[in-house]
Amino acid sequence: MENTKTTGNRGKFILFYPTIENLWEHVWFPFPYLYLPPFLEEAGFEVEIIDARVEKDWRGLLREEIGDAIGFGMTGMSGPDLIVAIEACNIVKGLKPGIPVVWGGHHAKIRPDQLLQEGLADYVINGRGEHSLVKLLITLEGKRVVDDIEGLVYINNGKVKTNAPIPYIGFDYDILPAYHLFDLEKYRSQNNIVGYLSAQGCPFHCSFCTEKDYTFTYRTDEQLKRELNFLIKEKGFMSLFFHDGTFFVSRKRVLKIARLFLEEYPGVKWKGNARANSLLKYSDDELKLLVDSGLRSVFFGVESASQKVLENMEKKITPEQVLKSAKICVDYGFEFYASFMFATPGETVDDLKQNIDLMNKIKEINPNATLQNSVYIPLPGTDMYYMCLERGFVPPKTTLEWSSRDITSNFENRDDISWIEPSVLKEYIKVYDEAFPNYKHVFQREKAREYESPLKKQL
Repeated sequence: MENTKTTGNRGKFILFYPTIENLWEHVWFPFPYLYLPPFLEEAGFEVEIIDARVEKDWRGLLREEIGDAIGFGMTGMSGPDLIVAIEACNIVKGLKPGIPVVWGGHHAKIRPDQLLQEGLADYVINGRGEHSLVKLLITLEGKRVVDDIEGLVYINNGKVKTNAPIPYIGFDYDILPAYHLFDLEKYRSQNNIVGYLSAQGCPFHCSFCTEKDYTFTYRTDEQLKRELNFLIKEKGFMSLFFHDGTFFVSRKRVLKIARLFLEEYPGVKWKGNARANSLLKYSDDELKLLVDSGLRSVFFGVESASQKVLENMEKKITPEQVLKSAKICVDYGFEFYASFMFATPGETVDDLKQNIDLMNKIKEINPNATLQNSVYIPLPGTDMYYMCLERGFVPPKTTLEWSSRDITSNFENRDDISWIEPSVLKEYIKVYDEAFPNYKHVFQREKAREYESPLKKQL
């Protein structure tokens, strides 16, 4: 796999990834920027990636690089990373007025009108932009109209215009991810672990999730092996985290990957994301194969112990399946790492008590289980967001207001929970604080050296 930058004769396009400043100790690759650049480079553009999470002087670097750039790309979620995203856009607009600023990602997809009308974006690409971004830049280069570029949102005659949607794009396109544009050492953790994306999309319809691509498309066997060879054999990563939304969707595929690890990467540890019922369909021999292949941690999106809340979330799991999975993880030596969500629309104090009870049962079965709390935050465009609107939630009106929201595990950091009756919320918070005094999120515990991943560095 080549490790040299491509010099394009059509000019330089900058891809910027924002950060939440003074928060991260270790970050994963900005996955969208592993897959966009090869399409730009193939079309003759040079690509520069500025990841503000790993560049301490990202402002200075941006000012240095923007001078000869022909375009600027941005992504962002609906939270505090927008603070840096806004600042970066203002730097670009101030230093180089007229340069096209293109946004992608979840927040831009749901709130393109705000970004366009506030002058933070000239164009928004609604969906996966591998082809549309290239077509946009070539169209702007030729000073032609952009009305046939799929997925594009822009201002036309003073009004926001949305072009036809982007057609289906599989993830099996034959390109090498743009590792050559990154300093890989900036993404190597103390555990010597690397993040990897083997699939895109998710076939499940959870009502709180921003993922609206219900297809499930993945890298081919050949592509996966080539990319793992690069990360493990060439670059020496000894642990790997599959960041696929739900890695364990296809049992047949998971077992094939497990055999690949056993044969090609002995000694390498790995983890993946699962649903509470994912491991229940594996036989004893298959679970032993997963152990032998290096599986050491499974992240479960449990979210709630209340069947009523689970149905509201469209999770299609049960608390009994959660407990069975906790037992499997004990029996086979996998870390049981599970997330729980609190104060979702329609929740009651009784629902909270069911959560607490299930978490205690998990700990009885699996004392080493890692349980993560998050106070619910409405993400625009999701089904649950609209449930909150029906219950009185008033959403932010500007991009800056969206940036003031943050995911937290502590209620004292939140004053926007208007989708639960005040009297119910008051009692809810009292019970929560009694159950979880001085709670720390897992990333806070890891930063304080109070949590150690089972994918610890191998000597």
